[in-house]
Amino acid sequence: MAPFSFGDEPLHAGQTATVMCFVSEGDLPVELTWWLNGAKIGDDRTDVSMVSTKKSTMLTIDSVSGELAGNYSCMARNWAGVAQYTTELVVNGL
Repeated sequence: MAPFSFGDEPLHAGQTATVMCFVSEGDLPVELTWWLNGAKIGDDRTDVSMVSTKKSTMLTIDSVSGELAGNYSCMARNWAGVAQYTTELVVNGL
């Protein structure tokens, strides 16, 4: 799994943030899921959108807020195992 980041500097409330997670090797099918502070991000969230292909997934936050700060993890799972990468979203002033 390739590393990803929200950048080196904290983001300001209201900014848009996008990260992409992709698996460079491994057998299909691969299930890709996003997690925020240990809780799976569901499709029912209106403040976060996710678009996935067979080996990649992109997470977009249209308007960053303190509520959305924290540790974001991308988890890839297939028959052979699980891989995960985590990065922190820091919001200015928190």
